[in-house]
Amino acid sequence: MAEYTVVAGNIGTVYHGSDHLAAVRDYIHYVKLSKVRSGRAAGESVVLMKNGEPEREFEGEIGDQRRATRTSRTPARNRHAYGVIRDYPKIEIFYDGRYVATTTWARTIQEAREQYAERYGVPLTRVRAHRKA
Repeated sequence: MAEYTVVAGNIGTVYHGSDHLAAVRDYIHYVKLSKVRSGRAAGESVVLMKNGEPEREFEGEIGDQRRATRTSRTPARNRHAYGVIRDYPKIEIFYDGRYVATTTWARTIQEAREQYAERYGVPLTRVRAHRKA
């Protein structure tokens, strides 16, 4: 019987077992989290291995360029071109009850939910959001 392992960047092993469907489900979940620009898995690589050999790989986007942006002392509104970033009040986004992102690009909670669902191809009914306190 095959052994499957899913490793997500700096998080480490997030699945280890013999259930192929569960391994693929966790792999897809962490790839989606990696594509979001906030959270622990943001920008990290994700690998699904079968018996120690890579079966699927997603290369994250974390690197010196992103870290340089985080440590820059220039305020965000001056660092980006017009239309690239917005400074609306923060909205936290949740998928299936799990926190996945905080955003300032959406004017309304509904806009944040719709954009997230469209971008990641998930049902809108499973995406929730609220203003960050």
